[in-house]
Amino acid sequence: FIWEGVTPYLSEEAIRSTLVVIRDNAPPGTILGFDYAYQAAIDGRVAYYGARETAMAVSEDREPFRFGFDEGEVGPFLTGLGYRVLSHYSPDEFESAYLVSTGGDLMGQMYGFMCNVVAEIAV
Repeated sequence: FIWEGVTPYLSEEAIRSTLVVIRDNAPPGTILGFDYAYQAAIDGRVAYYGARETAMAVSEDREPFRFGFDEGEVGPFLTGLGYRVLSHYSPDEFESAYLVSTGGDLMGQMYGFMCNVVAEIAV
């Protein structure tokens, strides 16, 4: 499953419910990839790169961000629902892994508040 660009717009309960439905209807070993926002960016506690501008844009579209995870929370959240995290990329880790040319030049910049995770159903 690829679940991109969705979780920041949902409540924690909607995210949890979706993950439970996937877990309960797909076999163990099924892979899920999704992105999520840092909660500190959503509530304005930390001024991550691009957070303020993105929050204003989505609010103007009447689809404001609603929920994110604090740093370090997504792993335990997924584990508690029967998933095993296979990989996790903070914005800096994603840039280093995928946005640096062979010559070492940065080819783009991630929003500083969006992370990517890949997990599998473990139960």
